[in-house]
Amino acid sequence: MLLHSIIIPVYNTSQYLKECIESILCQNDILFELLLIDDGSTDDSGKICNEYSQKDTRVKCFHILNGGVSKARNYGLSKAKGQYVSFIDSDDFVASNYLKIIKDIIDSHPDFAIYNYIRWINNAKQEKGRFRLSNRMYHSIHSLYQEAVNLEIVSLSVCCAVFNRNIIETHHIRFNESMKTCEDFMFSLAYYQYIHNFMAINTPVYYYRQNLNSATGKRALQHGLDYQIVFTNISNVFNLQNFPKETTNIFQRRWTRWIIDLISNYKSQNLKSKDIEAAVYSQPYYTAMMHFIPQGILHRIELWLLKKKYSRGIVLYCNIMMHFKHLLKRYKL
Repeated sequence: MLLHSIIIPVYNTSQYLKECIESILCQNDILFELLLIDDGSTDDSGKICNEYSQKDTRVKCFHILNGGVSKARNYGLSKAKGQYVSFIDSDDFVASNYLKIIKDIIDSHPDFAIYNYIRWINNAKQEKGRFRLSNRMYHSIHSLYQEAVNLEIVSLSVCCAVFNRNIIETHHIRFNESMKTCEDFMFSLAYYQYIHNFMAINTPVYYYRQNLNSATGKRALQHGLDYQIVFTNISNVFNLQNFPKETTNIFQRRWTRWIIDLISNYKSQNLKSKDIEAAVYSQPYYTAMMHFIPQGILHRIELWLLKKKYSRGIVLYCNIMMHFKHLLKRYKL
């Protein structure tokens, strides 16, 4: 049996796809298969996938009708043969020691593993992901759940993880194809239910590409509805795990900022107030947020803006915070 399967959903990323694929194929630390799932691309991405599958036996290419990243990942899972599985987005790339880290993980036989990432902004290396776990094997998943409810990307993004395929198939864990956002978060939380240990590696081996010169990504109204699924699942984790009060405080602060940013994004698209009302203010998570205990002055301001449904004020607040963070980074304060 193959040791490892790498699944890459591909959709109109011809500009970055070769770099992504080459960053993997130049390594040979373990036996692996690379599954390229072309999700109905309309640029040269499908052609690039074909070229690599024809010249490298480790690469398998599949073309499917466009159905979104979750459908493509699920299709990849149905074709995977490896003992372990990892996911890479086609506009990202991995470090030269990526497969060496994967080999070290597999040799330890964990149920699950997470590793760190680096944000690659405007083709320049930036900060590492926030990672508070020690480099070791954990035989309790309580700390992993704690990272998850704190909304830490490292613990929830499937692109920073290695999964045991037997666990995935035994419990038929799949991505929710109806969700437009956070579908990987829900996949990870579903997977956590069936693991007994995990391995944490603070080494950043995944490069997440972000282009700050491009227009801000538009959030669909479906995002606001999907957040209810996320909130419900995380609330269930809180009910099952005995977390300290500080964990609850961190979650409430970060969740509030998530919703603030979402509304600001909606307003930047000039969406109608009634649509924002339906997508956010009418959701049960909004009602629950009105019972959050403010954690500091900024959190108090954010909750007040949400309570008043002051959308223009939310946009102004987000712009001020963005410029303030830019100044802090620029002058290294």
